[in-house]
Amino acid sequence: MKKVLTVIAAIAMLHTAFAQDGSNFEKVVKDVEKAQEAAANPKKADKPDTWIKLAGTLIDAYSAPFGQLRRGASRTETGLFLRGMTPSRTEDATIMGAPCSKEVFSAVNLYYSQEGVLQVIEITKPAVENALDKAAEAIAKAKELDKDGKKSKNIEETLARLVDMIDGEASNAYYLDQPVKSSEFFEKVFTVSRMSTDPNILETGVSYLFNAAIASGAAKDTLRTASLYEKCIDMGYYGTEDGVFINLYYLYSGQKRYDDALAVLQRGYEINPESKDIPTLLIDAYSNLGKDPKEVLALIDKVQAMRPTDPYPFFAKGNIYLKMKEYDEAVNTFRECQKVDPTYWWGFYGEATVLEAVGNELLERANTEMDNAKYEAIVVEFNENVKGQVEALSKAFGACGDLATKKELARLVKDLAFKLRAEEKYQAIYDEYKAFVENN
Repeated sequence: MKKVLTVIAAIAMLHTAFAQDGSNFEKVVKDVEKAQEAAANPKKADKPDTWIKLAGTLIDAYSAPFGQLRRGASRTETGLFLRGMTPSRTEDATIMGAPCSKEVFSAVNLYYSQEGVLQVIEITKPAVENALDKAAEAIAKAKELDKDGKKSKNIEETLARLVDMIDGEASNAYYLDQPVKSSEFFEKVFTVSRMSTDPNILETGVSYLFNAAIASGAAKDTLRTASLYEKCIDMGYYGTEDGVFINLYYLYSGQKRYDDALAVLQRGYEINPESKDIPTLLIDAYSNLGKDPKEVLALIDKVQAMRPTDPYPFFAKGNIYLKMKEYDEAVNTFRECQKVDPTYWWGFYGEATVLEAVGNELLERANTEMDNAKYEAIVVEFNENVKGQVEALSKAFGACGDLATKKELARLVKDLAFKLRAEEKYQAIYDEYKAFVENN
């Protein structure tokens, strides 16, 4: 019975904390005013406790509109907390493009997913304006006065609450498609976390710079986004799977800052040569920037040594040999790629591109050949070349799982087989792939 009464008491407390009739608002506002009066009192203003108290009341005031409600709760759970309170209206809304329902109360909006999970708590009537910013200022003052560190535990506890609240605001803004606001709040989390001495808060705080950059990128503020990512690198935070370096690479590339794009990848590679994705992008960057093919091949060799079961380095090397017109090496490398991963359709496609390049050179020779016998020999060689392309592209078609890509591959096979339709085998291939294109 005691446990049941405890639960009922907790629900009653939560109900009070979420009260929409203004009574709880009046209490938290009075608490803030009282704490502000103490902070303005010269006899109390030099004590850390005064400012810790002020910060705590401001955080309480911030949370007054939603009490103990938390994202992730089911509609049933929030119903227990609300106990009879009903929204003034319910609207259709979206969260990150997904449909949801929005319940409008006098001081807060609650957004539920289609599965009935509370995803966003949006404050529309704060008990105290800019409460979180004011709380951060109060904590900073408390730390300044706490010379001997005797109040560090209380400060850290209050600071952890503040970080959690600002994080909630940042996430809410992101979910509600307000990337500028979200980025600013995520950066505030980082700034506030710098006041902590807790290693966990300090480490987690840096990650919010990354979140701020992601949100800024969604707002298409490229200068701010680059600055935030660069700050992450300066602080030794590189994101999951080196995401900071990779995102900066794409950002710089989009701005046509190709040298900067290459430099940031090189820095990432130096820091983490075991990176999963940076070496692949480095290969592309080296190739696209017209670097010495031997330099690119040396990099590819390093990547192959690290990742012998990854087909991409073989594909990249094949393309380098193709650019160098070393066709035999290119074909052999693409065939190695196929052996490493028979499901990687690019390996077969790569072989077909080499054969196409050779075929184009054969056509050029045929167009300038005056000797009839030699011309006929070139035609025979060209037809064999086309057969090779058909075979390679057919294998690419079989390995590819994407319907749109398969359709493009089928068009290529169809067009090549048409040239050889005098042979029954290739007439059948032409008919097969023509039907696929028409029916998909």
